[in-house]
Amino acid sequence: MPINEIIQQNEELQMQYSKALDTIATLEKKLQKLKRENERLQKENEELKRENEELRKRYTKAKEVANKLERKVEKLEKEIGMLRKQNEKLRKKNKILMRAFEIALQIKDYNAQTRHLRTVLERIRRETGEFKG
Repeated sequence: MPINEIIQQNEELQMQYSKALDTIATLEKKLQKLKRENERLQKENEELKRENEELRKRYTKAKEVANKLERKVEKLEKEIGMLRKQNEKLRKKNKILMRAFEIALQIKDYNAQTRHLRTVLERIRRETGEFKG
């Protein structure tokens, strides 16, 4: 092999070697960049895991509170239903008593008024078990 060919081959090998070194340097820079990105993402991942756990705890607590409130609402709805029934009964009693008073006022005799009102109260007592006195 002539010297010129050897020199040319040597130059080509030096160029290839130089390109290989440049490629290695570029890849090492990319590798460092990817390592930093990986570390950043791992930290972010850990932060998100902590945040997720905190949110899970908050959700569980909120769900417990919501369940307690639902039970209270159900209890109050039942109580409201009972109170409505009681109010309706009281309205009926009031209407009966008001009508009894109107009738009693139309009666001229005091004893007849008293008998009328006693009769009405006795009827209410029998029906409801109230007004004992």
